[in-house]
Amino acid sequence: MGRAWESPIGNFYGSTIVWPSASDPAPASLAFVAAIALHDTLARLAPHVRSFIKWPNDLMVDAAKLSGILLERAGDGAVVIGM
Repeated sequence: MGRAWESPIGNFYGSTIVWPSASDPAPASLAFVAAIALHDTLARLAPHVRSFIKWPNDLMVDAAKLSGILLERAGDGAVVIGM
């Protein structure tokens, strides 16, 4: 879509690759799975921070977006999950 992405110093941008098998849920559901994992990780690392998942792919703290989650399908069937 021609959008520019920036990564200011002090922020974390990460990706992981998942190779779903035929018996796994639809790859599109991985955004929600990643949001839950991110939420649970934040709760363990910073229990005083109250976060919530804004459907379908944002992790919020108060009214601010802490993280978005994006999926991209690779040619070999893998799904790249970026946050």
